[in-house]
Amino acid sequence: MNLLTPENYPRRDALIEESFALFGDRIVVVHAKDFRINAGRMVSVPSTGLLNYGLLLRHLAVRKPFINIIIEDTDLATVEGSIHYLKNTYSTVLGNLSST
Repeated sequence: MNLLTPENYPRRDALIEESFALFGDRIVVVHAKDFRINAGRMVSVPSTGLLNYGLLLRHLAVRKPFINIIIEDTDLATVEGSIHYLKNTYSTVLGNLSST
């Protein structure tokens, strides 16, 4: 079951916030399934979609800095780019946290 749906995805940031408020201490792994909306349907994409990775990674950096993240819909052609994107986003998040 996906947390986000075509109906609630505009509230994706609020849902991430709520998820960490309710379950943050009990989260043991993150299954990151990025997406785009195509003709009213969710379509999985490899780290290039509408999921707010900055927000997700900020929560993880503060509450679960060593947690594992499973990246959905990657293959040999996209995994390196996805990892690079996530590492860069995480570095930016850490820089923003240290400057506040």
